[in-house]
Amino acid sequence: MLDREWLKHLATARLIEGGWEPADAQAVKTAIIRRIDETVEDLKLLAEDYAEALTEISGARLNVRVLPVAPSEQATGGGFMLLLERHQMTVVLRNQVLEAELVTVQSFERQSHGHMRFIPRADTFATVLWQTDNTLLMSSDLIIKRLFEHLTRATRIGASGED
Repeated sequence: MLDREWLKHLATARLIEGGWEPADAQAVKTAIIRRIDETVEDLKLLAEDYAEALTEISGARLNVRVLPVAPSEQATGGGFMLLLERHQMTVVLRNQVLEAELVTVQSFERQSHGHMRFIPRADTFATVLWQTDNTLLMSSDLIIKRLFEHLTRATRIGASGED
């Protein structure tokens, strides 16, 4: 999809001593904050598309459900949860950091299987990508792919009895 806002910032920027200076730096900052805040909803919609496609492709063998998570003190924007069998991947935005936690629920007990953090990074014109601990910059599409990969891996490991 064409990013017209990014193009507007580029078209109106000045090149000063080899570096870009946006014509309206405050508009760029506002756009970055808005894009970060919209990330959870964008990811949820993308997750729903992936879940539907995965269910279809796997012949309903892998039926991922996507449920909303209500806003809370820790996650003011709320989030969503991916459910596959007894595994849950919760995704929320806390203090401008995207956090995902994978847990298994068995006998009413929750066992954590890892926590991922994605830190927002923005370019001069308000493109937002997310950085993981291993310094990989990720788009929303790649984040969802990684979340689905981790969720599916947990299910397969649980089914084979490995840990």
